[in-house]
Amino acid sequence: MTDSVDPMNFELVTRDRLIEQWVALFGQPPPPKTGQALMTRLIAHEQQARAEGGLSPALRRRLSELATGRSSSRTLSPGSQLIREWNGEQHVVDVEEGGFRWKDRVFRSLSSVAEAITGAKWSGPRFFGLRQ
Repeated sequence: MTDSVDPMNFELVTRDRLIEQWVALFGQPPPPKTGQALMTRLIAHEQQARAEGGLSPALRRRLSELATGRSSSRTLSPGSQLIREWNGEQHVVDVEEGGFRWKDRVFRSLSSVAEAITGAKWSGPRFFGLRQ
């Protein structure tokens, strides 16, 4: 028998052999009640991903963010609000179609808003906590 799973012939591979391959690839046993067909497909997918170079670091990061509920999405939806306290004053920025509204002024970028608030050049997404 070969070391790789043939997804078209999953019924020919024993469950014990699939679990061995799963542990060799993922370093832990499969989740309880995982069927043979699903295990076969996931093993084959992982083998193919590794053979082709796997996922890019950026995609891995994004998937991790989605899985944990933390998102560093670079797009903000109109209607969103960003709130930041600076020098004891709370600043509220409304996201609009055409830019960012702060104190009845519309700015084209968050960095422009951050500069207006602080008087210094800042990365707007960083200033408002959208990036680390």
